[in-house]
Amino acid sequence: KLINKANGVEDEEEEEEVVGVGQDAQIAEGYYKINTLLADNRFLKINNATVDAGGNVQIGAATADTADLFKITPLGDGLYTITAFCSNKAVSLNGTTVSNTVNVLQKDYTGDLSQKWYIQKAATAGTVTISSAVDPKFVLDVSGGVSSEGQNVWAYNSNKSKAQTWKFVTESDPTA
Repeated sequence: KLINKANGVEDEEEEEEVVGVGQDAQIAEGYYKINTLLADNRFLKINNATVDAGGNVQIGAATADTADLFKITPLGDGLYTITAFCSNKAVSLNGTTVSNTVNVLQKDYTGDLSQKWYIQKAATAGTVTISSAVDPKFVLDVSGGVSSEGQNVWAYNSNKSKAQTWKFVTESDPTA
């Protein structure tokens, strides 16, 4: 049983033992929808599929536009970039430091650590956590642990809740 005290979410799902929890999930380069474990029908997405730098990262239902499609690029040493297909901008921390509730948004890629992520195996088979290269104890988190349309995604201290656990759904290359 997992309890996310910060978000007030109680997760009662029994967990299957997964070998290698915390190790690189070895996500292949390609295109993905990133599903929050909070709800099967909620995905990481860019607000209104904007192409503008500063476009907010949030969760929402899958749509016909490309707001919820991301390219994952392995960089080596367990690091990845997550690039929004709708804008070709990197999923980034808002700033170069990280602490609880630092917002996550899209920016032009500069290569700094605020735009690099560790994608690691989580406790439930087939799921991952996405942690900041600035400080890996901070992970992508759905604010409040609420699966509402448009709910914000920010960085938060890892507590292993469903609000911080994701599934990568492979998509075909939209450029092919």
